[in-house]
Amino acid sequence: MPTKVSYKQFLPKLGVTTLKKEQKQIITAVLNGKDTLCILPTGFGKSLCYVLPHMLTKRNVVIVSPLVSLIRDQEQKYMNVCNTFVIQGNYIAFNGQNGMDVSDDIEKGKKTALIFITPEKLLYKKSWISSLDILTIAIDECHCITEWANFRKGYQELSSIVTWFIERPPLISLTATATSSTISTISKFFNLNDPITIRVSAIRDDLDLIVEKKEGIAKDLKYMADIAKGKTIIYCKTRKDTEKVAERLKCDGGVAYYHAGMSNKDRLETQDGFASGKYRVIVATIAFGMGIDQPDISTIIHYGIPKDIESYCQEIGRAARSPDIYGKCYLLWGKCDFIVNKTFINNIYDPQEKAYQQKKSYAMNRYINNISACRMALIENYFDPESKPQNCMKCDICTGYTRAPVHLPGTIFLNI
Repeated sequence: MPTKVSYKQFLPKLGVTTLKKEQKQIITAVLNGKDTLCILPTGFGKSLCYVLPHMLTKRNVVIVSPLVSLIRDQEQKYMNVCNTFVIQGNYIAFNGQNGMDVSDDIEKGKKTALIFITPEKLLYKKSWISSLDILTIAIDECHCITEWANFRKGYQELSSIVTWFIERPPLISLTATATSSTISTISKFFNLNDPITIRVSAIRDDLDLIVEKKEGIAKDLKYMADIAKGKTIIYCKTRKDTEKVAERLKCDGGVAYYHAGMSNKDRLETQDGFASGKYRVIVATIAFGMGIDQPDISTIIHYGIPKDIESYCQEIGRAARSPDIYGKCYLLWGKCDFIVNKTFINNIYDPQEKAYQQKKSYAMNRYINNISACRMALIENYFDPESKPQNCMKCDICTGYTRAPVHLPGTIFLNI
């Protein structure tokens, strides 16, 4: 690790007072040219592991991100701290301003930046990227290669990224959710060279996990309105459900929906409205997932069963990203949700992929149907079977939490 003076001077700009032990280990590895594979829980501060090395060395760092929304959040977060260069579709920006004329300066070494780019755009800009002086390439949300490499060409090509350069830059692969099998897949896919692997427990002490059965759309809407405290994301399984729930949900503070079927303009307006406080509640599909890095989200509600533990952890990880906010995470499920997930798996043609998705779905189903084991402990054991976590003493299993009855106004109950 560099001398204390050399890195501590940047911490106030980054909004932190000290670095965690694991962050120091990762930054040291990057500065020493080592490949690194990092499994760090959501809200841990993964981005510091590539931002601080850039600030220390004034060399380019390329960050490959799967989602435009994630790039947008990172740009907003860091463009007033250091140079950011974003290549996203037709949008090219340097520190939030038109950056069309800056790429030559970066290529000539007159300017350096955090270069945020999607896999597809990275492939398109291959010759330019390979000409730069690069400290490291960060693969953000690297677990996505197990899901998207089959249908996103940009992800397929990422496996050869280290061969683009005369002098191979080190890779830093970052994720919050990876089993032992996924870690092995990531390492092989990116041809990591004897990587330093750093894993931090998935257990978070600032989240309550609660799983309950659905009781019908009318009662569920009333219940969700009651538990949607503070800034809230409600995840639904389908685009149609997001619109239906957003339309019927009666909450103070503004409600909007978000899904991949919307225009880019409408999605950005909704995302910006949520960030600014125009909307307190967003009802969304998984399209509103990894890309959301806002510190003041306090409640996550899943109205339906996530397809796997990895997705679930990514989505509940949007909550409580500020030390002064405590997160409540509710999952409401019904039998029909199992059918939806099963139909998705049955439509997979590749036998190996189908078996892989079935295994993950079974793990999610066991989590839902569990009535005796601490939920945080189950999650920790899923990602690290050799771990021996203590009970969190805060989930619905540990506390014996049960859903309060919901009585709808004007409802008449008949004994039949």
